[in-house]
Amino acid sequence: MANQCLNVLMVSTDEDADALVRFRQRAQDPTTPAAVLSFNRFVPVPEDQNGSEYEWCQHNWGTGRDAYDSWITFSNERTVMFIFITRWHPPLQWLRSVIAEFETLEFTLQYVDYTLPRCGVVASSWGRVLTEAHSGVSCCG
Repeated sequence: MANQCLNVLMVSTDEDADALVRFRQRAQDPTTPAAVLSFNRFVPVPEDQNGSEYEWCQHNWGTGRDAYDSWITFSNERTVMFIFITRWHPPLQWLRSVIAEFETLEFTLQYVDYTLPRCGVVASSWGRVLTEAHSGVSCCG
């Protein structure tokens, strides 16, 4: 069984509530109503790719599969918080793409993988990563 990485993504804004609405609407895959967050909706897997889909996802999302078991734990007009699972790794490359696209939103991703163990946090503001910290055994203690 693959390692599972628990991810908590908080997306917020003080100035651009419309961008937050657009992000939340785009996050959900209409073909899979239970999936409230799909990486493929932001950085789509090309239909005519060369090589394996898994390798493409690893390179462009940072994890080999889309988010699963995703849900929204908190939402208001300025903040939305997603919890989701990924396989093996957090979606760091995907997050960097989304940060660049939605510059007026602030993103904070916290993740933990109890199997390896490892954890980390990435935070951004105005389209730039401000904090990126990753840890090994000591984070899960």
